[in-house]
Order: sequence, then C-alpha cells, then structure tokens
Amino acid sequence: MGELSEHNRQPKDIDVFAGEQLKKRRKELGMSQKVLAESLGVTFQQVQKYEKGLNRIGASRLFDLCKVLKVKPSYFFKTINYEDSISNAAVLAVAESNELSADAIALLTMFSSIDESKKRIILDLLKSMTDSD
Repeated sequence: MGELSEHNRQPKDIDVFAGEQLKKRRKELGMSQKVLAESLGVTFQQVQKYEKGLNRIGASRLFDLCKVLKVKPSYFFKTINYEDSISNAAVLAVAESNELSADAIALLTMFSSIDESKKRIILDLLKSMTDSD
C-alpha cells in the first residue's frame, strides 16, 4: 500500500521549476555540478536529479543550497504565480527557448504576475513610448 504507482513517479511542475532555478543559479555562479555536489555532500548525479526535478529538494537541502548559492529560499519559487500558472508556463517556455535576454525574461516574469488592469496600463504606456511621431 505504501508503493508509488508509475503515475506518481512523474516529477511535479514545482519540482521541475525549482530544479530549473537551481541550474540557472549554479550556471550564473560558474559552478559545476561536481563542485555544487561536493559542497552539499552528495554526488553530482544527485544534483542532476534535483535540476531535472526527478528528486524533490527537501527543506534541509534547500537551506544548504541557499547558503552555497547565496540566495534566499524564495529564489527557487520567485516567479510562481499560483493564481495564473498558465502565464508562468508560457513565460518558462519562452525563457527556455534561449531567444530572449535575461532582462526580457525578467520583464515577462514580472508582467505575468500583475493583475489585468495594471497590465493594460503598462501596455498602453509601452505603446505610447514606441509609437513613432
């Protein structure tokens, strides 16, 4: 009764997202999986599993990761908008395409987390700034 079915072994979106954030930060610091693994006292294969979302990052491991990567725990979930997961999924898909700059990705991420009335104001402002005279 305690066994997981094959269906339950699929990584959850939040685990995949946290893993992507882990990989992004590790690369920003120019750190290899091996160096990160040694800092955590795990194998580099374990780091790979975290980055792919195949293994969940527990609270104590998250704490250790934050120290090593010099980020707050919220870093791993900062663009998650629980009320609008479709927008975040779209932002992540675009971000993964590697066709946008870091600033463009940050802008899309922030934009997806604000309410619709403010989005309209921002879009109108941007349109007025880009219209040629």
